[in-house]
Amino acid sequence: MDNEVIGLIAGISGEILAKKLHQRKKRVALIEGKKGESGEETADLVCVADLRNTDKIDEFLKTNSINKIIIGTGHILALLLAKELEGRGYCLSNNVDASLLAKDKVKYKEALINAGFQTPKYLSEEFENEPITVD
Repeated sequence: MDNEVIGLIAGISGEILAKKLHQRKKRVALIEGKKGESGEETADLVCVADLRNTDKIDEFLKTNSINKIIIGTGHILALLLAKELEGRGYCLSNNVDASLLAKDKVKYKEALINAGFQTPKYLSEEFENEPITVD
């Protein structure tokens, strides 16, 4: 097993991703939002923390000399955490800005239109400060 430890934020994909990393001789540090998530038993190291607690997660990563993180989920809290960690200098497996854009259907559709792609007409309304989109 390689001594390099890879951070993993994965949700339901944690188990399979941890096994794939082990096949590549990497150690795995799983960051999970609640105890008992997928991959906890397979990971070499585990940090259980509210994914909004960037400082605690950052300390866990630094303590274990981890600077590479795989984002294996599209959960909004994981993506927001990834954005914060990216700002602190961590190397991430995907483009967090693109992932966040894809989560916002209205912004994504507007980006497609601005890029010259034809899209179906749509209507967007706000309901109690929450956007609702009808395609």
